[in-house]
Amino acid sequence: MQPRHLVTTLFGFFVIAAGVDAYIRMGNHLATLRETAAVVVEVVYETATLQKGRMHPVVRFTTEDGRQVTGRSDKHLNVQPGDAVQVLYDPAAPEHVEVRTLAQARRQRIFFSGFAIALGLALSIGAFAVDRGYVRIPEGAGPSRVYRKRG
Repeated sequence: MQPRHLVTTLFGFFVIAAGVDAYIRMGNHLATLRETAAVVVEVVYETATLQKGRMHPVVRFTTEDGRQVTGRSDKHLNVQPGDAVQVLYDPAAPEHVEVRTLAQARRQRIFFSGFAIALGLALSIGAFAVDRGYVRIPEGAGPSRVYRKRG
């Protein structure tokens, strides 16, 4: 196998491994989270100007063990005080919340890890196919090897 095709194939395997690792890690993280209803009690702006700043909701909710918790989302969302939202929280650190549902988090897990795996497969299979001659790259379609002197 040509070195450039080998490097691309190995990089593809690395991307596949990263996608599988992300799927497992995200799954372990999701297994610890709890979903509950919350109410937006405040909106914090990133910048002093209310018109251009990103809004981060501060929410209040009750944990499954009955504690009242106030937490702030790191994601910017267009919500107002009094709005009802669904949040995910870790019982070990309930003040760190994500404003979304478990179903949304699971879809995001599948999308991102699936994309990484598909990209890795495309790179690996593509490089192998080009190396073996199953696929031909048209002349002039790759990086140019012609260097001209400026004169």
